[in-house]
Amino acid sequence: MDISSIDNVSKRITHPKRLLGSEAPSRARQVIRAGDVLVATTRPNLNAVARVSPELDNEIASTGFCVLRPNENLHSQYLYWYVQATQFVDSLSALVQGAMYPAVTDKQVRAQTIPLPTLAEQQRIAAAIEARLCEVERARAAVQAQRDAANALMAAHLRAVFEGDEAQGWSRVALLSVCNRITDGTHQPPKFQSDGIPFLFVRNIVSGRMDFNVEKYISEATYGELTRRVKPERGDVLFSAVGSFGVAVVVDTDRPFSFQRHIAHIKPDHAQLDSRYLAAYLNAPEGRQQSEQAALGVAQRTVTLKSLSAFKIPLPPLDRQIELANDVYQYSSIRDTANSKLQHQLDLIDRLPAAILRQAFAGEL
Repeated sequence: MDISSIDNVSKRITHPKRLLGSEAPSRARQVIRAGDVLVATTRPNLNAVARVSPELDNEIASTGFCVLRPNENLHSQYLYWYVQATQFVDSLSALVQGAMYPAVTDKQVRAQTIPLPTLAEQQRIAAAIEARLCEVERARAAVQAQRDAANALMAAHLRAVFEGDEAQGWSRVALLSVCNRITDGTHQPPKFQSDGIPFLFVRNIVSGRMDFNVEKYISEATYGELTRRVKPERGDVLFSAVGSFGVAVVVDTDRPFSFQRHIAHIKPDHAQLDSRYLAAYLNAPEGRQQSEQAALGVAQRTVTLKSLSAFKIPLPPLDRQIELANDVYQYSSIRDTANSKLQHQLDLIDRLPAAILRQAFAGEL
């Protein structure tokens, strides 16, 4: 079993790779027993920990773990919670050495100190932590359910707009027929610099809006060269075409920028097609379904420019497109406001486990 067998969210061993002991490398033949606590010794996995279940008793763990086996003075579940505490992880992180393979040694892990109350008190603390974390998970599930409901309502609204009775009477045309151009970003990595004009990747648009919090910038000269044929302008639509494909974003800024080839660049004919209406349709369930059907490949699925150009777009009169786009974006704004508040709640909830563990091992729980 290797480090990838630990789910770092649930802190459980999932899908362990099984080998006969004779087939495992000699340095990896660490026999584990039920109740053992495994601590990963490589960065960034120092908080990858798990408790060995009875089903995995007498199996073998790889060298990426330090195996901690409690004696009669140490409660296994108490130890399991302690190795997840910030003070333990931070203490180990300070000892990490190595550039190619940053890690700590088993000896360093075992040399860490642990507060050791009576066994009965350890059991009480472990049970209290478990109870508090269950409350945290219930709170997280409740907030996530509200987010799911808000997103489901948005999807239902988009279906009503683009698949309802009115939409059945609209003509459907190939996207290219109502656009002046459909192309993509640069195919060659430009010369980057630490500041200048932002260079966007797919990750900068898949949230549903343009994110200029970028890591790569280009010079004005490079920008001029990259946009010599076609320049992104306010009212254009960007579309993620590779990986996290199928997300459309309207360019709503005059700020200069450039982007990679994994982003398609759509220039609607504004006499026929409203940009916000187009983006709303591409992001709607029916539009996403066209993206899903068009995407090619396995490891990194791609919507090609040819297939995107052939997408069938419902085309009501332009004034009706604008009305529908206004309605969708107003609805979307309400959804986004709700989701922002819910995300803030989730961020606060995510901080609670560390706080609970900190209190527990400071004698405050």
